[in-house]
Amino acid sequence: MTADYFKNLSPVFILGIARSGTTLLQSLLDGHQQLLVDIYDSRFAYWYKRVYGWINQLQHGPVSTPERLALAEQIMLDHVFNADSPYYQDFVSHVSTPELKNHFRNLLAAPSNHPKDFLESYLHALGLASGHLTSQTRYWVDKTLSYEYLFYRYAQWWPTARFIYMTRDPRDIYTSYKKRDIKNNRPITSIESFAVTWGDSARTLLNCQRQVAPQNRLVLRYEDLVANPQTVMQSVADFLGIDFAPGLLSPTKGFGRVPWGGNPETGQKQTGVVYQDAARKWQTYLQPEELARLEFLLGREMQAVGYPLAAPPRAFPLAAAQVAARRALFKLVNLGL
Repeated sequence: MTADYFKNLSPVFILGIARSGTTLLQSLLDGHQQLLVDIYDSRFAYWYKRVYGWINQLQHGPVSTPERLALAEQIMLDHVFNADSPYYQDFVSHVSTPELKNHFRNLLAAPSNHPKDFLESYLHALGLASGHLTSQTRYWVDKTLSYEYLFYRYAQWWPTARFIYMTRDPRDIYTSYKKRDIKNNRPITSIESFAVTWGDSARTLLNCQRQVAPQNRLVLRYEDLVANPQTVMQSVADFLGIDFAPGLLSPTKGFGRVPWGGNPETGQKQTGVVYQDAARKWQTYLQPEELARLEFLLGREMQAVGYPLAAPPRAFPLAAAQVAARRALFKLVNLGL
């Protein structure tokens, strides 16, 4: 498979925050013959922030080309592709790590000054090492978790890119966060911290709708996907212009090789099927005070993306001030990216 063939493929970016359904969608696309789907959460954004973020440049100075390549291997490949990784052992052990790295280095052998070359070279190398890049492949697929605000960069770098934005009721996502924190004996995520994450993601979704042409973007609600997977996945197939294959209804990992049981917060996996019992759990789990604070802090964004409030909002001015301060810090840290 020539480099020119890969260069002519268009990217698809799955955007959204943790617990919004991005991994479910990725797993439903995983084994499709017309798609080359990344095997994990994209690490490209971490690398991009490490190399081009102003704080890191202030602390460490400009990053040389050899250093960028070494960091890319460390951040984008070694996280999963190592013998001690349970994820590697369970899902992608058929992919040779030395072969993957060799392809990656060869594809970046020519001096490169553009960040997008590193993501393209990683997906290209993954396709070659896995054997999943074929003459049928039409798109490569990246899941950008929690760095969805980078969509505008992606749209600049890849003008033909398609964006699939996953959104989910923040009350259910917070319920999931809280259950997992309790199960793992961790401090419970603060509502203020969560409000920054989900609120920024919702505003990014609205920006994406304003800035990306309608034919290049698709918004999916988690609730619709789990309730009617066939209808929603047919809409995804139509959006991408790919064949509707039976595998689009069966979540897998490792390019369709391993049935996947999902990430339910209960830990009770249902292998190879879409888990349908996670919607609207907030109605019986959240305390009235938690619900009121969430809806006050996120009410505007919730209604803008289609989630009506359960009750008229109550004011929590201190919480609002904390959220505003966190958002200002986030913008400062990510300035220029």
